[in-house]
Parts: sequence; C-alpha cells; structure tokens
Amino acid sequence: MAADFERRVQGVLDEHHDEASRLQRRCPRSCLTADTYGLGPSSICAAASSPVQLVRCPACTDTEHVPERQDPRVSPAVPYGLLLAWAVHDLEEVLTFERWTRTTVPRLRERFPRVPGRVWQRLEPADARDFALAVAIVGVFMATASAAGQASSGRSRYFQLMLAGFGLHTVGHVAATAGAHDYTPGVVTAPLVAAPFAAWAIRRLKAAGTWEKLSARDIVPGTALALVVFVGSHALARAINRSQRHPA
Repeated sequence: MAADFERRVQGVLDEHHDEASRLQRRCPRSCLTADTYGLGPSSICAAASSPVQLVRCPACTDTEHVPERQDPRVSPAVPYGLLLAWAVHDLEEVLTFERWTRTTVPRLRERFPRVPGRVWQRLEPADARDFALAVAIVGVFMATASAAGQASSGRSRYFQLMLAGFGLHTVGHVAATAGAHDYTPGVVTAPLVAAPFAAWAIRRLKAAGTWEKLSARDIVPGTALALVVFVGSHALARAINRSQRHPA
C-alpha cells in the first residue's frame, strides 16, 4: 500500500517537473516557486489522489502563439534626415544658381525663343538674392515638417506629404535637365541625395507601420502644400527684397 502511494506521488512530481521545465522557458525566474506549481507540502498528498492542478504565475501568459509586438517608434534619422537631405540638395541650388543664370540662361533663351520673356526675367542674375531668401523660407517649412515627424514618430500627415513631395520633385529636376540638354541647379543632388533618402525614409516608415499610403484624396492638399511652399516662398522673398531695395 505504501509502495503504491509512493509511486503515485512520484508520478505526480514528475508531471509537475515537466510542466515546471516548460514554464521556466517563458516565465520570469523570480516567479518560479514551489507554490506557483502547487508543490507546497499540503498539495503533494492531495495531488496523489486527484488530477494534476497547476497554479500558473498570474504575471505570466502563454506567448508561444502570440506574435512579437513591433515597436512603433521611428529612428530620428528619418524625420531629421529630411531636413538634412533638403539642406544638402538646396545648398547645391544656392551655390550654382547665380552662375547658372549668368552663363546658361542666355543660351537657353536663344535655344527656346517661344518661351515667354517673363519666364526668363525671373531667372535673371538680379534675382539671385530672391532665390536664396526663398530657399531660406522653404527651410522653415522643412524644419517644421521634421519636428512634426519626430514628435509623431513619423505619423504626421504634414511630414509624410513633405517627404513624398521632396522625393517626387526630383523628377522635375531630371526632366528640366533633359529638356534643356544642359545643367540645371540641383540636378546632381536630386538623384544622388534627395530621391534615395526619400525612398529609404518611406521604407522605414512602412516597416514601422506608420506610413499612410498616398491616395486620390491627397492630391488637393498635396498640391496646395506644394504651391504654398514653392510659389509662396518665392513671392514672399521678392516682396521682402523689393521692400529693402525701395524703402517707403
């Protein structure tokens, strides 16, 4: 009788041991006590005559079939990288604009006589200061977009539209150079810096699950934002410089 009881107790302890080994792979070590598995002195005798009843650690859950939760945070290199990539790209434009208007625009004007004269007038050397100031104004928009992207872990729609627009505008640089058959300001860093960064940043946002795919509903706000940034900055720059040249 005693030998039979000892065999039953040993069998229960073996089952508890197997279960404990399995739970040790998932539970914190501090949670693994004798009471956790119902192995207190009083429970052994009761377990010998009843089915195995294990008490799980309440802080532990079965995670074998639960996918690991992804961290939604985005590296600061994504939002702040937008400002840095823009600065590198537009630095090329600022450094080459005046020389380009002085040496290349006259040749383009002769090559394309059907282009309205006011288009060429906006590219005269006297407007170099307007161009530099316009770039500085655009920098305010880019810095704001980067800050919004950092604060929202890349979820800001304003940041995402500015990022997408920064990448897409490189197509215009390449197209302008191809049409003019000549260098245009910004065409070097557009495909080498701006476009690769935008593609990389969007991939990072997609991997983090924060990228919202562009759709038809983004056409109106995206176009409006582009007009405000590009046209508005140049108009404001001309107005500021004109007021300084001709004070009231």
